Amino acid sequence: MTYERILQAAINDMIAGRRVAHCGNSTDPAKQGASAKQELDYIEFCQSYGEKGYDNPKRGILFANWNKFPRFIDELLERAGYAVEWSDEWIISSETGKAYRTSPNGYDWKPYYVLTDDADVVGGDEIESGDQLDWYVNEYLINDTSRANVFDIDLASLGFTRFDDTFETGWYPGQNDKPAQVFARIRRLHPNSDIVFSIDSVGQFDAHWSAWFREAQDND
Repeated sequence: MTYERILQAAINDMIAGRRVAHCGNSTDPAKQGASAKQELDYIEFCQSYGEKGYDNPKRGILFANWNKFPRFIDELLERAGYAVEWSDEWIISSETGKAYRTSPNGYDWKPYYVLTDDADVVGGDEIESGDQLDWYVNEYLINDTSRANVFDIDLASLGFTRFDDTFETGWYPGQNDKPAQVFARIRRLHPNSDIVFSIDSVGQFDAHWSAWFREAQDND
């Protein structure tokens, strides 16, 4: 059974007063049904995850505000072969059709995607595989103190050298390192270098990061 039929049946039950929304501002069955119907029209679908740690379901992934539907609708959909996610916690790449989390699911979470200047989604899996690695390092990251690598890539193999040791920024005393200041230090020592930053680990109240430099290539 398709998800549309499953959800429409649930909406019909809501309108008839046999089921109620998981959470909502109205107790009127007709209004609850209308709200769920409107949400059904805006449900997003994609076939697979790009996010690490997720197995792809048989029939695809559904994204919605599930509070507008009855309780246990997720179990019905999962038994039918779908995965169910909250629409405000995920983003879908228009290029690859894969889904990535936009909100943390743990203290050590880091985004597994980046946005281009045109707001296109580039997944970490594309970058780590090498398909988008050159763009990511040489256009997105390089010489920008507001951006840092969050993926599993080998900067040393790309010609970069780690500068100093680990830097810390966070809530605890002494965790006050700033990328702009580190950038300036590297440039004083290596005036022609290209510089990138990388997030090594994150916690509830802090982040540990590193700076990398590569002497600019002589194109003459």
